[in-house]
This record gives sequence, structure tokens and C-alpha cells, in this order.
Amino acid sequence: MKRAKQLGVSTSGYYAWLQTRSKRQKRYEICKDRVISAFKEGKGTYSAERICGVIRRDGHTISYPVVKRIMAQEGLKSCHLKRRQLSLTDSRAASIKS
Repeated sequence: MKRAKQLGVSTSGYYAWLQTRSKRQKRYEICKDRVISAFKEGKGTYSAERICGVIRRDGHTISYPVVKRIMAQEGLKSCHLKRRQLSLTDSRAASIKS
């Protein structure tokens, strides 16, 4: 009861939260495993948004903020290949005219 007052919540809500803690931890571990496997599937190029889509495509529910938090906690950062900017002008011809 003292702890509930410190947190500013009702005692019944606090004890209900305590009872479901192990369930939440198991679900978090399952989500973490799914995020890591989807990240590995994408060979490190999938961002949080794409990982969220991959997991949802497989029929599971997960939110973008959860995926983002798991990636941050696990140190997973996506690396994208930068596309080369193609010039519309021929730079070789520009240097000849000067």
C-alpha cells in the first residue's frame, strides 16, 4: 500500500499490475526475439518501420514504438545504402568550355 501511494496509483491497480508483470515480461521477450530475427532477415538494412511491417505480415501484433524501443535497447541500427546522385549535366563538357 505504501508503494502504491508513492507512485500515486490505487492499491488495487498496483496489485493488478504486479500480478501481470510476468506475462508482460514473457510477451516482451517474444517481441524482442521477433524484432531481432526480422532485423537479421533484412541483413541490417530494415528500419523500425519495416520490421514492424514484417512482423505484422507474419500475423503478429506489435506497435512501432515498441519496435523502436527494442531496437534502441539492443543497439540495432539500420544502415541504408546511399544512392548516388546522377547529374543531369555532363561535368566533363563544362570544364572544356572555360
